[in-house]
Amino acid sequence: MRFVLIVLSVIIAEISGDIPGCDYFDTVDLSNSTQLADGSYVFKHIKIPKGKTGKYNYQIMFDGTFELIPEHTRGCVCQLMSCVRFCCEPQKTLVKEKRECVGNIPNYNPLVNVTFHNGTEAEIDIVKEFAVQLFGIPCESHFTLDPYTNPNEGWILYENGRLYRKFDGRDFGKQHYCMQPHKSKGGQYRLLPHQCNKPQDNTDAYIQIVSVVFMILTIAAHFCMPDFRSPHKQFSICFFISLTLSFSLLRIETFLRNYMKVEVCFIFACISYYAVMCTFLWLLIINFNSWQAIKEYGRLKVNVRKRHLFVWLTAALLLLISISIDFIMKNVDKDRFLEWRPGFTVYSCWINTADWSAMIFYHGPMLVILLANIGLFVRTAWTIYKENETTRAMWKRSENMQKSKNRANFKVFLKLFLISGVVWLLEVISYLTSCFDSELNMTWIEVPTSAQGIVIFVVTVLKKNELNSIYKR
Repeated sequence: MRFVLIVLSVIIAEISGDIPGCDYFDTVDLSNSTQLADGSYVFKHIKIPKGKTGKYNYQIMFDGTFELIPEHTRGCVCQLMSCVRFCCEPQKTLVKEKRECVGNIPNYNPLVNVTFHNGTEAEIDIVKEFAVQLFGIPCESHFTLDPYTNPNEGWILYENGRLYRKFDGRDFGKQHYCMQPHKSKGGQYRLLPHQCNKPQDNTDAYIQIVSVVFMILTIAAHFCMPDFRSPHKQFSICFFISLTLSFSLLRIETFLRNYMKVEVCFIFACISYYAVMCTFLWLLIINFNSWQAIKEYGRLKVNVRKRHLFVWLTAALLLLISISIDFIMKNVDKDRFLEWRPGFTVYSCWINTADWSAMIFYHGPMLVILLANIGLFVRTAWTIYKENETTRAMWKRSENMQKSKNRANFKVFLKLFLISGVVWLLEVISYLTSCFDSELNMTWIEVPTSAQGIVIFVVTVLKKNELNSIYKR
C-alpha cells in the first residue's frame, strides 16, 4: 500500500504544474493574492515572478504521503523572503487529537526568537516579518514543544524556517512541524511549534507480551526439572526471572507513563533499571560458573550465596550511583547537564536513553558485562579445546559424568549468550548508530530483542532430555 501511494505521488507531481527548482514546502497559496498583467503575483509586498508560480492539486502530509485537494496556484515565496509554517490561521488554536482549529485569540505575543544565518539572534514578530505558510493541519495526534512549561522542550527557529529540537539534537524542515498559539505557563498564549506523533506500531508490543508468556513457561518448566536446585539451574532461573521482570516493567511503562505521578514514575524507573542490570549480571554469573566448573575438572564447590550477593548488591550499587549522579547534576544545573545525567523521569518512567548519558549509565555497563562474557566464553572454549584423550581417560567415571554435565551447562550458556548477549550487543551498536542518524529504522533489532523469551523457551525447554526429565518427575 505504501509503495502504491509513493507511485501515485510521483505521478501527481509529474502531471501537475510544479515549480522547477522549488520545494513544495517553500511555496504559499496565492489564491487570495493579486495577479498582475504579466502573470506575476504580489504577496506581502513581494512580487513573485510568473516563473516562480505553478498549479497544484495536492498537499504533502508530514509522513510524505500526498493528499488530493482542489487545484490552486502556489508561488515560491521562500526563495524571496523568510517563511514560517502555521498549522492554521494565526489567530486560532489547534484542537488536541483533531485536525481542526477553533476560536479567535484577540491578543497574544507573536514575538519569537529567530537565529539568523550569521549566528545572531533577534526577537521578531514572525507573523508580520515572515511569509506565513498554510499547508493544512498535518495530523490528528500531535504534541507541543513548550519550554515555558517544561525546560526540556527547548527549540530554536532559524531564519530559513527550519526548527532545531534541543532534547535530541534533531533538525526539522517545515514538513515536520507547524507554529500555532498555545496556552502556556501562567495561562498566556505563546507561539509554539507543534509536531505529529509517530503512528504507533504495536507489533513489538505484541511480540514482547507473547515473549513474557513464554518466559513464565520457561521458569515454570525449570522448577519442574529434577536438578532445579543445582547452581546452574538456580542461576538460569534467576536470569529468566530478571529478564521477564525487565520486559514486563518496560512494557507496562509505555502504557502508564502518562498516568503516573512523578514520585511513582521515579520509583518505577528505579525498579526497572535494577531489574535490567540484574539480567545482565546473571548472564555473567552463568558464564563464570561454567568457566570455573570446566577449569576445575568438575570438582568445583559453588558458593551460591556469594553469587547471589554479587548480583543483587552490584545492581544496587549501579542504581545508587546513577541516582546520586542524577540528583547532584539536577541540583547544580539541570539544563546544562541534561544530556550527561541519567535523567530518571526526564522523558519517561525510565532513564534518559536519547542522549549520550545512556552510553555511560545503561549501554556502557551492558557493554562492559558483555565484553566480560565474551572473554570468559573464549577462555572456556579454549580450555575444552586443550583437553586431549589422555587427560580424559584419566578421569574417574564420576568426574567424567560431571565434566559432561558441565559441558552441557556451557552449551546452555552459549545458547543464552547467542540469544540475549548478541542481541544486546546489537542494541548498543544500534544506539550508537542512531546518535548520528536518528531516522534509521531499528525494527530489525527491536523485534529480535522482544522475541528473546520465545527463543529461550525453544532452546532450553523444548529438548528431548529436558522434556523427559519433566515428564518423569
